[in-house]
Amino acid sequence: MNDKLRHDIEIYKGTNDGFRVRFCLKGKPYKMQPEDQLILEVRDYRNDNNIVISKTIPGSDYFGFAPADTAELSVGYYIYNIKFIESTTGFVYEIISPSTFWIKAGE
Repeated sequence: MNDKLRHDIEIYKGTNDGFRVRFCLKGKPYKMQPEDQLILEVRDYRNDNNIVISKTIPGSDYFGFAPADTAELSVGYYIYNIKFIESTTGFVYEIISPSTFWIKAGE
C-alpha cells in the first residue's frame, strides 16, 4: 500500500462538485472492484470532531457532492479523511490521511 497521502479539497457551499480517488495497492494502480468501498468523513474540528459529511461509495472511485451536502454547513475549514475497504480481504486502509476540506462562500 502506498504511504498515506494528504490532499486538500476546496468546494463551494451549496454547489455540485466531486472528485476521483486514485491510489496504488501492492505497488500498482488499483481499480475498484464492485464490492470494494471508499468511505469519506468530514469532521468539524471546532466542534468535538463531529462528523458533518459521511459518504460511502461501493465499487467506484468518484465522490460526488450535491448542494444539500454543504448547504447547512458554515463556510470555513474542516478536516476529512478517506478509507478504503478491500472486499476480498476486508482490510481497511486509510488512503487519504486527515487533510483540509475547505467550504468556500458561493461563487
